[in-house]
Formats: sequence, C-alpha cells, structure tokens
Amino acid sequence: MDSGIGRMRGPIGETSRCTGVLFCEDQLLPEHLVLQRRHAYEVDDLNHTPFAPSQRLEPTEVADMLDGLLEENKKERRRVMGKPTREERLQHVRDVHRRVLHSLRTNSSAQSNREVALDAGCHPQTVKRITQWMANSSLPLSEYVYNNTHSDATLDTLDRSISDPASAMLSVVDLKRRVPECSKRFIARRMRRVHGLRYLKMRRERKDPKKDKYNKTNIDTKLLRTVLWTSVQAFARNNETLLFLDECEFALYQTPDYSWMKADEERPVYNRRTAEETALHVVALCSQERMVAFQVFEKHPNRIDIYYFLSTFFRRWLSGQRRRPRPTVVLLDNAGWHVANVVMKSSFRKLLLYSVPYGYELNLIELTFSKAKAEWRKRPVVESVEREVEFLAELFRTRIGERGFEGYRRQYLRQLREVLGRHLLV
Repeated sequence: MDSGIGRMRGPIGETSRCTGVLFCEDQLLPEHLVLQRRHAYEVDDLNHTPFAPSQRLEPTEVADMLDGLLEENKKERRRVMGKPTREERLQHVRDVHRRVLHSLRTNSSAQSNREVALDAGCHPQTVKRITQWMANSSLPLSEYVYNNTHSDATLDTLDRSISDPASAMLSVVDLKRRVPECSKRFIARRMRRVHGLRYLKMRRERKDPKKDKYNKTNIDTKLLRTVLWTSVQAFARNNETLLFLDECEFALYQTPDYSWMKADEERPVYNRRTAEETALHVVALCSQERMVAFQVFEKHPNRIDIYYFLSTFFRRWLSGQRRRPRPTVVLLDNAGWHVANVVMKSSFRKLLLYSVPYGYELNLIELTFSKAKAEWRKRPVVESVEREVEFLAELFRTRIGERGFEGYRRQYLRQLREVLGRHLLV
C-alpha cells in the first residue's frame, strides 16, 4: 500500500467468524457473505488530517446554526418535492384527463376504474369522477359491470403466499406488495373467510425483569460540547466529513408484535421464532447521507473485530480520496471494545471521536438501526444462518436507502437541538 493509505505490518490477531467488510456501493458476491475467521494486520502511516472544528463558538451561536440547518432542511425538502405553479397544476389536470379519455376510447372492452387508472397513471377516484362527468355529458361510454373477481392465476399466487410458512410474520401491506393485483381489503377478507386466519397480537413472556434506567444526570459537559460542536459544524459543511459507527444485535428469535393465525389455535409467543437464543451482530458505519459500510458477525464483536473493521474501512475510504482528501472523523461510543489498547494505539486513533456515555441521541446511526430492526422482525422464515446473513446484507444495502436518510438527518438535528438546550443553554 502507499504510505498515504496505510501499510500492513504483522498480524495482531484473528477475528471471530464474520463476513468481509461490505461497502454498500460495491456489487455483492456470494463469497463476500461467507462466515469465516479473518486475519487482522497492523496498519500504520495513515497520513490523514482529522476534522478539527472551532471550539470558540458560544452555545447560542451553535443553537442558531442548528436552527438554520433545520430551516434549510425544510426548504430543501420543499424544493425536492416541488410546489407546482397554478399553470403547471392545470396542465397536469388536462394531461390526466387526456390520458383517461384516450384509454376509455381505445379499449373496446369495458374496463374497471382500477384498470383505466393503471393505464392512465392516475388514481381510480380520478377515473370515477371523469366517467361520471362523461355520463352526465351524454358522451359515449362503455358500460362496465362491477365484478369483484380475480383470475385463477392471481388467486393461486395469493393463496400460495398466504399458505407459505415464511409469510406468517407479514402484514396485509407486505402481502399486497407480493400480489399487487389484489386490494388490501380483498386480501384481509380472503385470509379470514378462506384460510380462517386472524391478525392477532402475540403472547408476551418477559425473559428478564425490567432493568433500571441508566443515570444520565452526571454528564461530562466538556466532552458533550466537543461532540455537539463537531457534529453541527460537520453538518454545516454538507459532505461526508462526519461518520457514525456502532453495533447492533439481530436476534434470530425476534418476531413482530402481530402474526396471522387461526382463531382457535394457541397463539405463538412474542420473540420465540426459534428455540435457540442466538443472534447475528452487525458493525455498521454511515454518513449523514447514506449507509457506507457494514460487517456481519456470528458473535458479539470484540476488540480485534473492531480493529479489523476500522482498519479495512480506512484503507479503502482514504484510498478513494487521493486527489481530493477531506478531513474525516468517526463518532462512536466508549464501549470496552472501542477503547481497547489495540484501537487506542492504532494509526487511525486520531480519526476517532468518542461520545459521552449513554449518548445515543448523538449518534445518527441509531436511527437507522431502528428501521433495520423493524424490517428484521418481519423477515421471512428461513432454515439456515447463511440465509439470515443474506437478508441482513440486502437490508443494509438497499432497504436503508438514501431517501430514508433525509428523515434520519432531520430527526438527528432535532435531537442535537434538544440536547443542546437541555444541558448547555440553561
């Protein structure tokens, strides 16, 4: 490796069974998802400048910057969504009417409102209003007799999806995504009348007593100030200066709150998908704009695992910035495996910023984990850990997309503003 990227020295240990470090922008290959032990090597000569924000700002100035970022985010959202002018709205209405009338006149056979809407690219209610106007205007219109039936192929696909044991955790909305020809009402009615299923809440059996909430009264205000000042000024730069890292556990026994079941059968127990209380663990890293990289572990990550992930990430990340390097800092909590000697004495230690204890509001990646957990609970039933790993990889690469980060970014800025007002503006 070049000296500016980092040279690998001797081995420092072996990781637990894990996948490779997966970058979301790369094409995913089957060999990347193999769970195996990997050798971690010492990396030195990471000649990269960390992001060093100004610490001379007053809390009121940082609060004004946060308010400005929130307001700018609102304007950006309006700009992305786009508010059409009156002439643009009228032209859109004319185009919709033209497409609906063209669809009604070119198709000789009678069509339902839904079929015309799919053909014209509008809502069925719009088609209904236009057809009512045509009927009142004495214009020629093919007579349509409502027939709430579906083809045998559609019903067969729907029944197979309902009967599939892997679909027990899916909701009506999830089933409609599989069979878009059927409405949600039709799917729910068929599940009740034909299959005898009800969408009922699972029984809950608490594994552990509720733990006492942690104490957040004694907070290091100096460290909190450093984290807040860094986060706000990095967001003001509007690039991938600040990165967020953390781990998340995905237990194989987790289930959603509700499941389809027959009314007379015993309800399954919440969080009892499998008898074994095993779990997969994901170390992930994101920016304010997207998910960047992640790695799946069979057990809870240890110090060697974290070192392997960070060293592999930085070598790849910095190699892509040879021509236009930018200051970078990674925000993470002070868990024991994050502050181990092998990490603290590494060449990339200067690029790490440790947050305050229990400061989950200061780490944006916690918001993405909430989305990932919800999708994980509804995952299909599979019979191998390898398939579970494939689902996790697909989840972090595609389902947590850039569009979702718009909402994560807004919520994160609100959380920063709340923490600032609660601890530093009093």
